[in-house]
Amino acid sequence: MGLASTTSQKNITLKDRQDRLQECLKTLHATVCALYMPLIPEQPIEIDANHLFSTHISQMDQLNQVLILLAVICNVVIGLSLPDCNFLMGVAILVAWLGMSASSHSKGSTLLHEFLPSQNKIIADMPKNLPDVFKKLDVDSHFYLYATCPECSYTNKAHPLKGKKMFYNYPETCNC
Repeated sequence: MGLASTTSQKNITLKDRQDRLQECLKTLHATVCALYMPLIPEQPIEIDANHLFSTHISQMDQLNQVLILLAVICNVVIGLSLPDCNFLMGVAILVAWLGMSASSHSKGSTLLHEFLPSQNKIIADMPKNLPDVFKKLDVDSHFYLYATCPECSYTNKAHPLKGKKMFYNYPETCNC
C-alpha cells in the first residue's frame, strides 16, 4: 500500500509540474506576442526584389555558370579561404582552356591554340578570382585576412605590406 501511494504522489507531483510549466509557457508566449505586436505592420510591406532576378549569370554560358557555382560552393559552403578558392578557380580555368584547345584537328591540347571568337568570349567572361565571382553575381564583397592564434583562437587582422597588396604582415605574438 505504501508503494502505491508513493507512485500516486509522484504522478500528482509530476502532473502539477507539467501544469505549472505549461502555464509558464503560455505566459511567455503572451509576453512575446505583446512585445512584438507593435513591430508587426498593419499593412503588407512592399519590397522591390526585381534586382535579384536580373543577374548577369543567366546570360552567361554554362561553363562560366559552373565556374561561379564552384567558387561559391568552395568559399561559402565548404569554407575555403580566399587564396584556396583563387587557386581552384585558376586550375578550373586552365582545365577549361586546355579542354577548349583540344580539337579534332590537333593531337591534344596546347596553350598556343587559336580560339574561335565564341570561345574567346567565353574565356573573356570567365571569373578570374573570388572577388570577380561575387562581382559577376552583383554581390558586394569585402575580404579581410586574419591569422588565428593556435593557443587561444584569437584572430589578428593582417595588414598589407607597403607597395605589395598580395603580401601581408601578421602579428608575431598574440596577447594570450
